[in-house]
Amino acid sequence: MKQNSHVKYVNDRDHGYLLLTLYPAKTKAEWFYVKTLREPGAEEFLAKKFEVEKGTLKLK
Repeated sequence: MKQNSHVKYVNDRDHGYLLLTLYPAKTKAEWFYVKTLREPGAEEFLAKKFEVEKGTLKLK
């Protein structure tokens, strides 16, 4: 990630999805992953979350 300073989070090992929620005052990105692909209904967990307030450029 040193070569790509604009990239703030990378996980190319686990399997999951990104939930992007848009609000009038902020945007929220949440990365969820599952513990295993071998079991239907496997437990998922929140791995990372970022928020950006309206009118700002800073991730929280």
